[in-house]
Amino acid sequence: MHSILLITTGKNCVSDILKKTDCQLVVVDCNGFKNRAEFIHAISAVERFDIMVTFRCPYFVPPEIFNRAYIAAVNIHPSLLPQYAGANPWRSMMTANETKGGVTLHYMTEKIDRGGIIIQKSFDMDLTHGFEDARRKSEQIAAEILMAYLESM
Repeated sequence: MHSILLITTGKNCVSDILKKTDCQLVVVDCNGFKNRAEFIHAISAVERFDIMVTFRCPYFVPPEIFNRAYIAAVNIHPSLLPQYAGANPWRSMMTANETKGGVTLHYMTEKIDRGGIIIQKSFDMDLTHGFEDARRKSEQIAAEILMAYLESM
């Protein structure tokens, strides 16, 4: 049984699926912080975790924290990296009239969205009416690929 630190925003498929596992789960919801300093203070207080997972996290986690993960620190990004790296790829995908979406699970490094890719999964999408449908699909895929990764350990 692994201890997992999940850093996310709000309730989502990733947090829901992790709650159904036998892992020891600590969830840090980024909605509860006024600023980055509060966020860093909160995650610094988590003493031990085997795996750190960030998903829909608006803050950069510094290496001195993610390097404390005993096994791995991973991020789930809502695009097929290296395309559309960065905090919010949805607007860039809409501007580019993108028809192929995807989700990437990758290792965290000092450079945002540049760590080694663990798993990627693509899907067809239509952004003509906004990105909410694609976002829901990518969230479901995020949960699936995270579980596949955890089960492979």
